[in-house]
Amino acid sequence: MQSKPEADTGGASRVWTSNADLAVAWRRLVERGDFLSAHELIEHALSDPSHSPNAPNAPNAPNAHAKADTNAMTDPHGDTVRFAQEARDMLARIRWAYSADRATMLAKLREAIPDLSPHELDAWIKADAMDVRIIDGVEGFFRREPGRVLRTHPPAKSQKAQADRAKAEADRAKAEADRAKADQGATPATTQTADRHSADAGIMAHLRAVVDASQTSEAVELLPVRTRFQHEVRIKASADVAGQTVKLWLPYPQVYRQQRDISTIEQTHIDHIAPESSPQRTCFGQIVATGNEAQDLARVVFSYRTSAYYPRLDAKIAQHGSDPALAEFLKERRPHVVFSDRIRKIAHDVAGVGENPLEAAHRLWVWVDENFPWVPEHEYGDIPSLCEWALDRKCGDCGVVAMLYITLCRCAGIPARWQSGFVTDPDDGGNLHDWCEIHVAPWGWIPVDPSYGQKHHDDPRIRNFYFGHTDRYRLIINTDYGRPLDPPKHFLRSEPADFQRGEVETHHANLYFPSWAYRFTFTHDEIN
Repeated sequence: MQSKPEADTGGASRVWTSNADLAVAWRRLVERGDFLSAHELIEHALSDPSHSPNAPNAPNAPNAHAKADTNAMTDPHGDTVRFAQEARDMLARIRWAYSADRATMLAKLREAIPDLSPHELDAWIKADAMDVRIIDGVEGFFRREPGRVLRTHPPAKSQKAQADRAKAEADRAKAEADRAKADQGATPATTQTADRHSADAGIMAHLRAVVDASQTSEAVELLPVRTRFQHEVRIKASADVAGQTVKLWLPYPQVYRQQRDISTIEQTHIDHIAPESSPQRTCFGQIVATGNEAQDLARVVFSYRTSAYYPRLDAKIAQHGSDPALAEFLKERRPHVVFSDRIRKIAHDVAGVGENPLEAAHRLWVWVDENFPWVPEHEYGDIPSLCEWALDRKCGDCGVVAMLYITLCRCAGIPARWQSGFVTDPDDGGNLHDWCEIHVAPWGWIPVDPSYGQKHHDDPRIRNFYFGHTDRYRLIINTDYGRPLDPPKHFLRSEPADFQRGEVETHHANLYFPSWAYRFTFTHDEIN
């Protein structure tokens, strides 16, 4: 199923990486919110690519919501056509990202802060605390707000804390009233309140068990489990692809150190599994959409053995590795790994120069953890540079801060690389997740999770667990980012950097995330 390898795109669309006049002009219009003019610019390029100045020369495949011109692949102006198609698609993606209006956002904020006034919302917007854009004169809020403002803006955090305390007090009063009714023989009203600490308690108990097991065993792989994982994709009626052949890429596990013994249990509309050498491992299939209604497209069920990974680290014996192959993981990889002046200064000030690599990497990990709170993020394809985005916003989700950490480590002379997949923690239901690895001799590649960061615990082995170790609830799908899938996609991926949810396209266009849904489930069996 392998076709001709694609050149490295850096995990981003050419709309962010090209320096051609057309690309620069398009970005300038987008930055000032003039999407109509940006669209006209692109439509002109598509109608007459021969008159588009300095056509971008980039190696990625084209993308569009409208039908693509397959002849463009052999057309002398194909680079301009492919850029324009990606640019047209990106306008639609950004519009979707900022699809919440003011009334919707105020209502969402009042779910957390019931007495929030419109004036306070205006003040937060003025303070640049809200993720909002003016597109063609219309105000639009990032659809995942208020996740950022409630976690990062001091007035918002304070008001939410007050609202939370008031709600907790009301809940206590209601519980006391219910108990009084029960004492009088009445049947109290029943409510189901999730224990917000139960997931943390579960993972902390697991970390304690790993640390305790390390005291009685010299093994680095501890507390093994066999995990059964199911992933499925379903097309939505709104996709409007009746009669078209739909191509699908679903995630499939890497064979990597503590993760092995993979077995495919079931596959529906899957006819190819990428080789173990694939840095972003997939299973692929095709199906004809039967009608303009929701339809299950593909499913894969597999199992694998995994365990916690707990090497015994000691800064006294830590050294820089000497393998020449490590040079690849010390380089910039634009646009997401960039040694800007800001990055160089932080790496120098925090990590130091020529320092012990384990201690330097730990200092960088602590610095990222303490300065970049988690927030719900944009799709990575909408972000021009993940590391610069993190520095600009001073926050980020797991992938954004992982890329920042990778960049800082590489700049400081510590080899670092991407890793991602799923968290399969049974106490929190699982999630997509990104982390990374660094290389320090004599241990080699060791896991580091900048997003999980330091745990609140008196035992430093648990507090620093996610520096150099990992729990057993990880499913590794990717050992790098932004690499070609197998087989390669023809159109720009919905997620050009990462790969977990899947990818879907027809012969005419990529199908972006709003057009389909994914679902995954998992179970664990202890291995004695």
